[in-house]
Amino acid sequence: MDHRSRRSVETRLEGRFRFDEDSIRAGGGALESRFHSATEVETGERYLIRLFPKTGTAIDEDLRRLLDGGLRRVRRVLSSRRAREVLVEVTEIVEDDRELGLVMLDPGTPLLGPSRRTEARRQACLTNGGRRDFWRNVSRVVEALAYCHDAGIIHGAIDELAI
Repeated sequence: MDHRSRRSVETRLEGRFRFDEDSIRAGGGALESRFHSATEVETGERYLIRLFPKTGTAIDEDLRRLLDGGLRRVRRVLSSRRAREVLVEVTEIVEDDRELGLVMLDPGTPLLGPSRRTEARRQACLTNGGRRDFWRNVSRVVEALAYCHDAGIIHGAIDELAI
């Protein structure tokens, strides 16, 4: 276990982070996870944390290895200043006896969120400025994907959770 990128397993994540009450479900099956907005208790910093429940099987170790490898790739990609402007920075992997998670700098509100925010975004796209912002953001998504592909990162589905 890399002591620089992961906290002690004995410490519950709730002791380090104050999680917002709402979360967003991501994926299903053995690798089902949830995105949580959270504040680090000690520093007050805001993060987005993707938590995977542990299964108590070999899947947990496989997932840990995948996340460790992915974290190394993401850090290489983020050595570019422009990549840091279009990709969310993953800062570390955390775990306790119940969950394994990726801690990301808070990227703001994902597209998939409370229905009133989603509706406000849809309405904004009906204006000239809103359409301009929409297409600028689409080009940022394409640019971010290019950085990932160039680094050999498998990104999975591109949906409202990823944007």
